[in-house]
Amino acid sequence: MLTSIRREVHTFTVLARTALRMARVKPDNDDTVVDAFERIVDAHENRPAIVFEGRTMTYRELECAANRVAHWARAHGLRHGRCAALFMENRPEYLAMWLGLAKTGAHVALINTNLTGAPLVHALTVAEPSLVVVGTELEAAYETARANLSPEPPAWTLGGRGVAGKLDAALSAASSDRPPREWRAGVKTRDKLFYIYTSGTTGNPKAANFSHLRFLSVGGAYTELAAVRPEDRVYCVLPLYHTAGGAIAAMKSAGVDSADR
Repeated sequence: MLTSIRREVHTFTVLARTALRMARVKPDNDDTVVDAFERIVDAHENRPAIVFEGRTMTYRELECAANRVAHWARAHGLRHGRCAALFMENRPEYLAMWLGLAKTGAHVALINTNLTGAPLVHALTVAEPSLVVVGTELEAAYETARANLSPEPPAWTLGGRGVAGKLDAALSAASSDRPPREWRAGVKTRDKLFYIYTSGTTGNPKAANFSHLRFLSVGGAYTELAAVRPEDRVYCVLPLYHTAGGAIAAMKSAGVDSADR
């Protein structure tokens, strides 16, 4: 009986903490995933944020990489109300890229890396991106869609020759200073952070809105339900373009949850 009581008390406590975390995230606030991430950087800048194939990136290093993306993207017109498309396989630069794009106040279309041809054209067309970032490993796949994109957005390739230009050189020349928060003026917690696409098994992939609110809420709930602690390491085997890999796992990789733990 004591064991059963302890189990029920533990379950109630976890659910209560989860509800409390989620209640702190208000749709009409102006707190975004970027704000939560920047608070984590300020508190834990030298702690590891990402470990990838023998490479470790601290929170400060991730922040500086994201800041360079933000300054570059802002110079190319990205801002609140506009969209950037990200077509790249899993690696630390993926997180730095969408964090940096979000720092401008824009939202990001996370494109399925398995798409080519007409489905890729559709995914890009419905997002109406102001620019596209392509990983060099997906240049050939992107080429299968270019001829049918109208209008064709400027496309920059990280690690390759690039359609509009080589992004590596542009980012290396950009500032690593944190952009002013005014760049995100007008962005509310309820607003879009991502377009995350359905699998497309019953037709073309459909772009679903994924808000700052949902990211922070899911993050807080997962942290409590899975009893994740700061010293834990989350091993992500899932694609970062979808919800489980790109939100739940990335939430802990980037150090973001609704309590800024």
